[in-house]
Amino acid sequence: NVIDGRLVDVIFFKQKEYINEPLYTGELFIETENQALAEIRFELNPRLVNKATHMFVDRKTGNLKIDLQQAKYLVSYKPADDGTYYVNHIRGDITLKVKRKRRFFSTPIHFWFEMVTCKIDTEQVQPFARTERLSPTRIFSETRHG
Repeated sequence: NVIDGRLVDVIFFKQKEYINEPLYTGELFIETENQALAEIRFELNPRLVNKATHMFVDRKTGNLKIDLQQAKYLVSYKPADDGTYYVNHIRGDITLKVKRKRRFFSTPIHFWFEMVTCKIDTEQVQPFARTERLSPTRIFSETRHG
């Protein structure tokens, strides 16, 4: 296989059948020339994805039933001029099923997020303040604004 003109080997991985905790399945694309990770495509195990709703929805109203239907991700890396690999592109696709109580039909909600690296600057780098950081495990949560 080839990704961005780089020859890659593909390693497939999946969750063992006897594990009942929702884990991941996917593919690792590793450059043949130097064994660097070029890309990873992964998703929550489709067989157990409904057990992972609590990882994505922090709080919901009493009249809604929300179930995670799918969570897929793609992360790619590219080498800089100095040979160091940096994150190049991230994409996540999340699908939820939302059903109101006493309603017959549910509504699917699909959303995605994406990040692309445009410039890499390694000088005078400062981490984000703790108060400016988001929890990496929550997507929907109750947020109060001043």
